[in-house]
Amino acid sequence: MVLEKTRLLFAHLEHRIQQTGQHCGEEHVHELRIAVRRLDGALRLQGHRDLVKPLRRKLRKLFDRAGAVRDCDVASQLFAKSQLANDVLTARLAAERESAAGCLGKFLRKCSRWLAFPEWLEASDPPLMPDLSTMSRKFWRLGRKTAKAKNQRSLHRFRIFVKRHRFRLELLEEHPALLETLSGIQSALGRVQDCRMARAMLQKSKTNWPLFVWLKRREQKALHSFYSQWKDLSAGGNRVR
Repeated sequence: MVLEKTRLLFAHLEHRIQQTGQHCGEEHVHELRIAVRRLDGALRLQGHRDLVKPLRRKLRKLFDRAGAVRDCDVASQLFAKSQLANDVLTARLAAERESAAGCLGKFLRKCSRWLAFPEWLEASDPPLMPDLSTMSRKFWRLGRKTAKAKNQRSLHRFRIFVKRHRFRLELLEEHPALLETLSGIQSALGRVQDCRMARAMLQKSKTNWPLFVWLKRREQKALHSFYSQWKDLSAGGNRVR
């Protein structure tokens, strides 16, 4: 099942690369990043990791280049929503987006050289099925640590784990109820990350203090949403087996 889904994920990513290369719109870039992350998650389960590593490194480069464009898109959305961005900031962000999109476009044109389902996967070791009970324990351990520490490093680490765990469960078609829970937590932590990224971009120009404050307040609201969700989840004892 995992091997066949991996083959489909290769085809899906090829489709997303073609679409993004033609248009490079906000939604195209967003869907491209999701396709890369899902394929990477499937490859993490395959045997012969030494053979998989070079391919995963190339996927990481693609993911990072798409991420530079996505950051500009998210920041642009937040700045527009605040109605506090000035023309200079808007123009600078548009220029950064254009530059990042150019770098992404160049990389996309080279992807056909290496992006293809490797036939040796057919003869490789069986996929490494994750121990879901171990993943569940790690989820609760990291979640408790994050809720207690309340620092940026812990939040970022937990957000990445939740995202990977969610994609893995989707791949294996396991625990639909947990998927909904993970989606809510990922959404809240994603909004925190978006605001922090936008504030970091804003700090480059050291202007527009009202916008900086608006982003900080939005970030705090997203943090409150995460802590509230985690408190309810812990109190309900909804542990995943």
